Amino acid sequence: MFEAGQRYFSTAFPNPDRVGCPGTEVLRAMAFRKMERSKAKQWDSHLTQCSPCFVEYVALREQARRLRSIRRLATAAAIAIVCVGLWFAYRAGIFHPSRTVQVAHGKITYLPKHANLRDLAPLRGAEGKPLPPLEFARDYVDLTLDLPIGNEPGQYEVEIAEQLDEPLVTATGGASLKNGVAELEVKLNLTTLHPGLYYLAVRQPGQTWAPYTVLLK
Repeated sequence: MFEAGQRYFSTAFPNPDRVGCPGTEVLRAMAFRKMERSKAKQWDSHLTQCSPCFVEYVALREQARRLRSIRRLATAAAIAIVCVGLWFAYRAGIFHPSRTVQVAHGKITYLPKHANLRDLAPLRGAEGKPLPPLEFARDYVDLTLDLPIGNEPGQYEVEIAEQLDEPLVTATGGASLKNGVAELEVKLNLTTLHPGLYYLAVRQPGQTWAPYTVLLK
């Protein structure tokens, strides 16, 4: 019915001399909704009685519709590009959410963290069943590690790395026996690392590294 009505109004009222027509600029303003409806209403009856104006108005309205669609698509594409860019920047560590560091009397406050390594076998290539990683916050961490059975008290080295032998964070600390368990205490600054999986490697000086997986959030 709509198409039939368009065909009817397009040919039923010829006006070759364009008598009483509002002109292209007015029709464009109406089609692109740049004219107040109260002013545009005066031309409604003319459009239904002048086929040339009706045809021109329909063409202008279709042009306005296409432009609106293009603008919506361009806006959606721009938003998608920004979101993808922010995601890659976040993954690359360029952007991090703002985080507050607690400072007391000019000294950084380290957040306590306890992790039990006694039931975790260190990674040895592809051998063994994968275990869930330890989870650490990207903060200043006062870490206490329950070392596996067989570890002796004494000084230890600790590394956080994405690839073994390429440490991003290093620290040293002492382990002491508590209730028969060797507990290692060490302070780590994890604020500069981006979220993701890392190795937590532990050893006594001169010995082989024992690596575990850590998820930084």
